[in-house]
Amino acid sequence: MDNGLAEADHRMAELNKEDEQLIQHIEKLAEIHQKSSALQQGDLDVVMEAGAMAVYKRSDQNQTMYIAINNDTETQVASLEGINENEQLRGGLLDDNIVRVQEDGTHKVILERETSNIFILEENTGLNWFFISMLVVIMGGFVAFIVAVNVKSKKVKK
Repeated sequence: MDNGLAEADHRMAELNKEDEQLIQHIEKLAEIHQKSSALQQGDLDVVMEAGAMAVYKRSDQNQTMYIAINNDTETQVASLEGINENEQLRGGLLDDNIVRVQEDGTHKVILERETSNIFILEENTGLNWFFISMLVVIMGGFVAFIVAVNVKSKKVKK
């Protein structure tokens, strides 16, 4: 949007300034672009293109990112090959999502109609056991509290 020159031309397209959701989305994209060296200067490779869906990869020496865009009117699936089995695609930049290797060795990106997402290639960390254990502890504490209140309530009634 800034014409790609050293001295930017800031005569950008006017967007609907009343659509707060669109403004937040564009601001989020700008923030992601500003923080990512791969998006700013990385090499561009088209990974998959089928109909109205495309997936491309931007990578530099620091990081690799996959950008998936589904401009179709239906949900689309992209099977990505060439990613190591010990790596995963972590989303969350636009939507919270993790894409892990499938049994056939591919990574399947599923996008609903007219959506997009940005994934960062990282080492497969498996399940987040710390989060799961904290969830179990909190739920266990809640159940213990309910049981204690119930027991005390029965004693008060007697």
